Amino acid sequence: MRAPAGQRLIVRELSDAIAALPELALLDPQHLDDADILICVLGFEDRCLAVPQALVGAGVRARSVVVCRYLTNRSENAINDPDLAKCLGKIMPGTPHQLDADSGDFGSQLRNLVARYASDKEATRVYLDASVASNALIIRALAALLDLDIDLHVLYAEAENYRPTQDEYETSRADPEMAERGQLAHGVLDVTVASEFPGRHAVALPHRIIIFPGFDRDRVRAAISQVDNDFIMEPFQAPLVWMIGRPLHDADAWRQAALINLHGVPPHHERHTVSTFDYRETMYALEDVHQCFGLQSNLSVVPLGSKMQAVAVALFCLARKEVAVVVSQPREYHAVAYSAGARALWHLPLGRTADISRSLQMVDTVHLEPLE
Repeated sequence: MRAPAGQRLIVRELSDAIAALPELALLDPQHLDDADILICVLGFEDRCLAVPQALVGAGVRARSVVVCRYLTNRSENAINDPDLAKCLGKIMPGTPHQLDADSGDFGSQLRNLVARYASDKEATRVYLDASVASNALIIRALAALLDLDIDLHVLYAEAENYRPTQDEYETSRADPEMAERGQLAHGVLDVTVASEFPGRHAVALPHRIIIFPGFDRDRVRAAISQVDNDFIMEPFQAPLVWMIGRPLHDADAWRQAALINLHGVPPHHERHTVSTFDYRETMYALEDVHQCFGLQSNLSVVPLGSKMQAVAVALFCLARKEVAVVVSQPREYHAVAYSAGARALWHLPLGRTADISRSLQMVDTVHLEPLE
């Protein structure tokens, strides 16, 4: 295609959309306005309460509250239930809505609830507390919320101590009987292609998998088998791309080599090191892989890394709908071996979701600009 005289063709690239997205920043609850809807998750980690307590301390209120609950680890999650309910009672004087986070229609239920509480202001303000949300929940929730026109803010409490610790991991390597201490979950309950991002795969093309590994080897292997069972039979030769998380704090840097060792990542496999906090860096890395292999392979993403990486996957796949997301649910989380405490609070002010969706879905479109 040639541009008319005096004009030039401009292709909208994903990098343009990524550059326009906001940075993740430290949260100052005192600067938060009241919300129309607060979405939070009941979990067993200490940081389940960190954001709600901060909102209470800052006097932030909400017109409505949604509590997402898991089918797994119900007894452990229930430990935080009374304190969470107490906090939420100060944020909204009423009964919160309860959603089954593992339900097949979770996304549609959440979307309908948010739409019901639309305000008469410029945009409905929604706070999503992702502190103890699973990656699958984050991706499903964002898919639902990005389908609306709201003012979306992701709030996040960083763990004080991530598990396994280095000592626990080294012990698990040295003693097979202690191997469980290096794992964060027991077994695999279900592996599925996310209905929100099923991908658009061509029958004639081979598969390639982009893996964000965590300390759950079984879930990664189950996800690989879901895409192509032959890959798990010959993992050394399988077309896998590894996204190894680079922790925020230097004290946790050992985790990069530990993940490579735990999953037996071969030296010849393509490997990217991406921040566990800078979601935009993750999106750039995903786009690099897409540019290399997107035309010659059916790409699937396995998001078992950090929560901000899960945010990146959801936004990336909104632009690259041909890429599928494979979610792997554990039979049970190893609660005593999970993170402890809460450190910093973070804020991702995504803003108007209609603008974000429009920007991402315009990737690869062409428009004309006058020559200077």
